[in-house]
Amino acid sequence: MMPLFLFRIASLPLVLFVLLRSIVVDAQPVPRVVGTVRDGVTGAPISGAVVSLLDADRVMQRRTVTGTRGEYRLERTVRSTRMQLLRLGFRPREIVLPSVVSRDTTVDVMMERLPNLLDGMRVTARAACPTRADTPVAFSLWEQARSALLAAVVTRESQSVTLRRYSFDRETNGERATRMTVVTDSATGTMASFTAALTPAGFVRNGFVRDSADDRVYFGPDAEVLLSDAFLDGYCMQLAKTDPVHPERVGVRFTPARRRTDRVEIDGTLWIDSARRSLSHIDYEYLVPDARLRALRPGGQVVFGDMPNGSILIDHWSMRLAGFVMESVPGVPSLTVRSGRRAEVSGGAAKRLVSVINETGGALAEARWRDSTQWRGRFGSLLLRVLPDSTQSLAGRELRLSRSPYRARIDSTGHARFAELIAGPYEVFLADERLRAIGLELAVPVPGAVRRGDSLNASVRVPTAESFVTERCQRAKQWRDGDRPLLLIRIMSETGNPVEGARVSIAWESAAGGWQDASRDYTTGADGVATYCASAAAVGRLARISARMRNADPGVFDVQFGGSLQMVPLVVRPQN
Repeated sequence: MMPLFLFRIASLPLVLFVLLRSIVVDAQPVPRVVGTVRDGVTGAPISGAVVSLLDADRVMQRRTVTGTRGEYRLERTVRSTRMQLLRLGFRPREIVLPSVVSRDTTVDVMMERLPNLLDGMRVTARAACPTRADTPVAFSLWEQARSALLAAVVTRESQSVTLRRYSFDRETNGERATRMTVVTDSATGTMASFTAALTPAGFVRNGFVRDSADDRVYFGPDAEVLLSDAFLDGYCMQLAKTDPVHPERVGVRFTPARRRTDRVEIDGTLWIDSARRSLSHIDYEYLVPDARLRALRPGGQVVFGDMPNGSILIDHWSMRLAGFVMESVPGVPSLTVRSGRRAEVSGGAAKRLVSVINETGGALAEARWRDSTQWRGRFGSLLLRVLPDSTQSLAGRELRLSRSPYRARIDSTGHARFAELIAGPYEVFLADERLRAIGLELAVPVPGAVRRGDSLNASVRVPTAESFVTERCQRAKQWRDGDRPLLLIRIMSETGNPVEGARVSIAWESAAGGWQDASRDYTTGADGVATYCASAAAVGRLARISARMRNADPGVFDVQFGGSLQMVPLVVRPQN
């Protein structure tokens, strides 16, 4: 044991020497290339320029995006011999770097502004695309756009950012949104605000729509998809018609080089704001083979936003999804013709093909960088005047917008303000933990729809749980002067869904023992709700509530009537 012990002690200085030497070597500063990029005419700093270090074979080694003051900073590798600069609206530049790499190198660059974004530049022709007079200019404009798309990709790679986002799903009737769901999330890291679900090569090879046995899935492009060589090889470019509403915008239209029947392509336009020299948005349509589906114009939009530090992120995006479902025609029996002479009426109603249109998308609410730079998105707002639905004051109560994270409190004047709203229709309800326990929202539609960038003012009467029960009792003629709402009963299945058509009965505990049935039963509607109101004499008495329905075991619940409204959840289970 002694030699082994001595060997370890003797080896310790050598180990420490190796570790210390490693620390000294690692502590040596890494040489960098630093500088500022400016406009060659005005001398103003250029933000959003992509600065890349290349080796002798033009393989990218490092890259970043210039910030608000046009500054950049890149670690230099021993293989970095050139620096490339790209910025939408400026001629590309390439600079040979000094050969000394042992210390930092300062390279300030002036870039030449293009007098016209449609000025022709050298482009590579695509054999699969037909020759057009505007092809050189269209490809030149596309190359300009790709420099901005590259800035969006490099932003994701090189900058750590905290993002807060919304996503939404709107149900429509083909003309307007009728119902909407909104969710929110946040994330931190090197990431984009929104990204495509598949690779660029996968989209070009397989198309932008996937069909399965149960549904159809649509996909949309992002910056990386449009930037890829695979997309450029699979699509042809031409100049888009000028938008008369926005004459400052120039667009390049992309169409598939080869149409195939076994996949769904997209036909779209990438728009550039020539005044601001920045990406504006992308509009596209899905080239579906079915003419009926094509008439519903499935497609989407991607809108870009310039961040204050020169970054480019997707501000918001949306997709219009279309399809067909079979729907029963009420009161019309279906007719099935057999192989014989007789026509037989089958069970059930006739079916018809009905179009279904949904809109889905997302919006970037906030972006925050480590240097305290912040950006906030553009949304709508809602100011509600809450009309009293009962004698009780609602001041201080919390309002919520259904199927969304939005909340607000009613002030002393009866108003509540919601901010940062996705455009669309909403329903509002009073937050009530008692109702939440039985899975019920007493939501009412907000008059009108919220629009992006606008404020909607509306008045609405929001029911309380007490006013809801009272109104149900009065409507069912179960109310007498002096009565009070006592029970809100909800019948649910084991999965938490409301049960329609359940028979609900109430029995009182009698003084002689046993139970005495009430004078009438109640039948639940589509919401699974039954209500009960009675005079003050019922307070303090014990009642047994039971729910029965066909092919299910009865649900039973005993309740002691208190002085306030009580919620009773009853679960009915199917018989074994």
